[in-house]
Amino acid sequence: MGLIAKDFHFYSDNDHYIRTKKWDNLLQRYYADCTEIIATSIRIFGTQEQIEETKNKYIEYTGLALDEVYTFEIEPKNSYFYNKEANDIAAMKLEIYEKMYNDNNKNPLIINLK
Repeated sequence: MGLIAKDFHFYSDNDHYIRTKKWDNLLQRYYADCTEIIATSIRIFGTQEQIEETKNKYIEYTGLALDEVYTFEIEPKNSYFYNKEANDIAAMKLEIYEKMYNDNNKNPLIINLK
């Protein structure tokens, strides 16, 4: 059961809200109410199975289409993307995520990136 973090980026149509239709008794008509802001870039931390399940639920809930997926990890020294400062920040964030994951009864975390 390895813990990993993945970044998900979704296509955006510049509509970042979930709307609900409500009935107004006074005006006798429906109106749209923005109830929640949708994040178009998220990071999910957990096991691979938890990440897949959470991603699928997020897509179903928001109706967004997946664009790109990246693994958030510490890059090895021989990697083209190796950067010591970035690795230090990634290591610190992964430690924080693991602590939050354990404090959250080992449920996956969804972190808003934008």
